[in-house]
Amino acid sequence: CFRPDGTFAPVFVYSEWTPTRLSDGRYEEEGFDLVPPINWLLLVTATFSLCGSISIIYTFYKSKKLRAKQDLHLIFFMAIADLGFAFKFILSASFIFAGKLEIINYGRYGVNKDLMVNNEVAPMCLVSGILGQFFGLSTICWNCTIAINLIFNMKYAVKYTLDKKKNFEIFSHILSWGLPLI
Repeated sequence: CFRPDGTFAPVFVYSEWTPTRLSDGRYEEEGFDLVPPINWLLLVTATFSLCGSISIIYTFYKSKKLRAKQDLHLIFFMAIADLGFAFKFILSASFIFAGKLEIINYGRYGVNKDLMVNNEVAPMCLVSGILGQFFGLSTICWNCTIAINLIFNMKYAVKYTLDKKKNFEIFSHILSWGLPLI
């Protein structure tokens, strides 16, 4: 929406929106009634992701030959980040299926505001948000470092020695754990 002075101003403020609960337990605004099917999709895909991450971590841990390959260390650590990200979605989906909606939208969906203490954020909403932001960004950063590592391996195969790979792994840890932590 444009103001009379020509500047743009948003009409909708998401944090102040509260859906209306219908008599059959669904929510009427903003497609909130789509949460159950989306929640099932998130739960199924997060479960597959969790299983894949666990299998990568287990295989890497058990195989001395894989641990010896410096380039595969990045995939191992990306699997750890993805494990945390998948856990966040499984946690959120479990809470939503259990009817504990305080885990989404700062605890404002379906929660009686009169029962909220000082309009505080529900603890599980905060945990879910922190896990999602940290592990989601960490997974993206690990993916980026794997791509850069592949470029180095292809373009500079002779110059990209084991020592440089070890230094790059240190950089990858700083980027992939440090940036999300900030």
